[in-house]
Amino acid sequence: MAKENQTATDMAYEAACKLFEEWNIDCKSIDFIIFSTQSPDYFLPASSCVLQHRLGILITAGAFDYDLGCSGYAYGLAMAKSFVDSGLAHNVLLLTGDTISKYLHPEDKNRILFGDGATATLVSDNGFAEIGETIYGTDGSGVEAII
Repeated sequence: MAKENQTATDMAYEAACKLFEEWNIDCKSIDFIIFSTQSPDYFLPASSCVLQHRLGILITAGAFDYDLGCSGYAYGLAMAKSFVDSGLAHNVLLLTGDTISKYLHPEDKNRILFGDGATATLVSDNGFAEIGETIYGTDGSGVEAII
C-alpha cells in the first residue's frame, strides 16, 4: 500500500528514476511518455505531463495518460511498440501507477485484489529484446462485480 501522502505519480516517478539509473538512460533521449493509471493525482493536468517535468524529459516529448486496470501494462506495451514501429518515437517511457487502496473502504475484503504500485519500462528502437504480436480481447460483462 502506498504511504498516506504518496500518489501514483510519485511511485511512477520513483520507478522511472530507478530505470534511468540502473540502465544508464539519459532522460533527454525519451521522446514519448505513456502513463496508465486509474488513480491520477489530478483531473487536470495529465499525470504524464507532470512526470515529464519532474523527470527532466524534454518538452518536445509527447505524453498522455490512459485509464486501464489490469490490462494497462499490456496495452501500453502494444501502444509503445506501435509508436516505435511507425517511427513516431524512438524511445517510449511506459509508466504504470495506481493507488487504488485509497479508494477502497478499509474493511472491504477485496483489498487484497487491488494493490498499489508502479512500473517503468523503456520501449526503444535500439534494444536487446523484441515485443511480439499482440492479441486483444475485451469482456465488460463483469462490470457489476467491480463497481
